[in-house]
Amino acid sequence: MEKALKQGPVLCTAGPHQGRIGYLDDFGMDCAICPEVCCAKNCGRSRENCGFCTNTQKKHGTCPAMAIVYFGRIQFCSEYVFLPAEYCTNDFSTWELTCRILALEDQLGRMIASKKKALLFQELEYVRFLLYERTMYSAFSHNYGKNLLLLTDPNSKTFSARLYSDLICLGHRPWILEWMGLLHSPFSQQLPESLFLADELLLFLTSDTLDFLEHHPQQKTFFQRLICCGTPCIVLLLDLCKLPAYFPDKHPVKFYRGYEEGLKLLLERLTETSALEF
Repeated sequence: MEKALKQGPVLCTAGPHQGRIGYLDDFGMDCAICPEVCCAKNCGRSRENCGFCTNTQKKHGTCPAMAIVYFGRIQFCSEYVFLPAEYCTNDFSTWELTCRILALEDQLGRMIASKKKALLFQELEYVRFLLYERTMYSAFSHNYGKNLLLLTDPNSKTFSARLYSDLICLGHRPWILEWMGLLHSPFSQQLPESLFLADELLLFLTSDTLDFLEHHPQQKTFFQRLICCGTPCIVLLLDLCKLPAYFPDKHPVKFYRGYEEGLKLLLERLTETSALEF
């Protein structure tokens, strides 16, 4: 059974506004855009009489529910759209919010000043607000989450952004550090303090990373110090590759088999280490 659509943030799942995120204010009807072919458009009586018209009920049934959606915070919007209720859902993830922000920023960056651009800015401001709201709620409403340092490389930005948003929603406190950037810093011989503030290190690993390390011995030495610093390290494999012997984690989480499966296994690992702490 489908969940009833509620007032509040919605994701458009179909139609000309598919992928957009807005605010559902109410339900109504606009005969001019209604997909049903009925007598209401040609009837001389007021639209409010349709509910009592036996002819309408007999021939056409009840009018389909249309959602009134504002693409932005309602107090800032001067326009709204009517959408079939089945085109909207209240259920969408933090990752979908992140993707919409990235898509809007890319689209707006290529547009000239216009009314359409101003309307898209309203949506961008609203989606950023929703992401901030969810982040703050997750950060302060859970006390069982972990401090997780995500050690990424330049090729895993999209993946790390998705995992970061999901971990926040699950009550953890992640932050991202691009380990390769440490090699070019003035303090490249020093391990960053954030390593020792984390409960767990999540290391993003690809075959390209391993190939790079094998051809750069100095960087490989620093990398070994990084993952063997004493903070527990969980390796996240983003593609099929063989772990070298110096890796402390002998049971990597295989994200290359699928994101959802990998996330489930990672959460199990985090739960296991929490149980060991007690």
